[in-house]
Amino acid sequence: SYWESTSNWEHWQTTHPHASFNDILQHVKDWNFYQSGDLNNMLIAEDIYYGGDWAELDERLFAKNVLSMDLGATRLFKALNLLPDLQDIDSDANVEAFLALFKAVQEMIGKELLPDIIIFEHLCCKVLRALNDKIIVF
Repeated sequence: SYWESTSNWEHWQTTHPHASFNDILQHVKDWNFYQSGDLNNMLIAEDIYYGGDWAELDERLFAKNVLSMDLGATRLFKALNLLPDLQDIDSDANVEAFLALFKAVQEMIGKELLPDIIIFEHLCCKVLRALNDKIIVF
């Protein structure tokens, strides 16, 4: 159950004090939450990452994870024709495109409004929803 699987969270955190985001994400995936897919696992891992003192986020690896899920942010990049390689969705070329747009937007609006790539990924999902005329929930 959920409560049994999270009861060892504190132990995992103390035995992995400088875990990377990918370590956290893999740990969340290992919990095997009932009906929890890639997006939910990513959101939980992001919350855990924000709530702790972990290793510095590897933006390249984060971008690769986001692209490989092929959900909101990736679909926005596809809709805007920003991915150079549609055959290999998490290719180095696509990761570079994701990082380049993140850096460009961050430079335009500032780190106060776009502090990190996690927020950029959320922003991409919201922009996609707006383009699709859907209700945006923050």
